[in-house]
Amino acid sequence: MAKKRILVIDDDEDILMGIQFALVDSEYDVTTSLKAKNVEQLIQRFQPNLIILDVLLSGADGREVCRSLKAKHEYDNI
Repeated sequence: MAKKRILVIDDDEDILMGIQFALVDSEYDVTTSLKAKNVEQLIQRFQPNLIILDVLLSGADGREVCRSLKAKHEYDNI
């Protein structure tokens, strides 16, 4: 069975690394980003099953990023 893919976006590198370590240790395939700016490119490339998104990102509001993604039917499976 293929590993589930998780995209983690957080502007705090320590938190990002902690989450990544815990998920990889639990045998998930993980990719991370410090910025939400390129989230759609990351989704297209990585095709995650789940996105963990910080609410308060530098230069972006995680809630708005989430709303924008959920408004696009191509991301309904995430």
